Amino acid sequence: MSVIGSDLAILGGELRIISQGNLTVDGVVEGDVMGANVIIGEHAEVKGLIHGGTVVVHGRVTGTIQGVNVLLQPSARVDADIHHHRLKLELGAEFEGSSRSYDEHTNLLLNLEQAAKDRQNPVQETQTI
Repeated sequence: MSVIGSDLAILGGELRIISQGNLTVDGVVEGDVMGANVIIGEHAEVKGLIHGGTVVVHGRVTGTIQGVNVLLQPSARVDADIHHHRLKLELGAEFEGSSRSYDEHTNLLLNLEQAAKDRQNPVQETQTI
């Protein structure tokens, strides 16, 4: 498991953080965050794309979320477009944006190894959906 701690801020326009395993963000990230499973902590803030098999949001997200399973916890504050196979909003979660459901979850899977190698082309929404 990889962790971006609460004392860490990672800022950058074309930044991509890619983990082959589980990734937890407790700090601030401006850029794309991708992992097998991604957890956005209660005090975390992410501006960019979040992509994972399962994405659990406790904190603030602005941008796009792509995941087979997306769960917005009561403390979540999300202003994003969400592409998902299953979406669950817990009572208290705030969500503004659009939601698009996919019947086939394979349309939402990203080859993380290829994304890490492909430094010339930033990950585009259309590559994964």
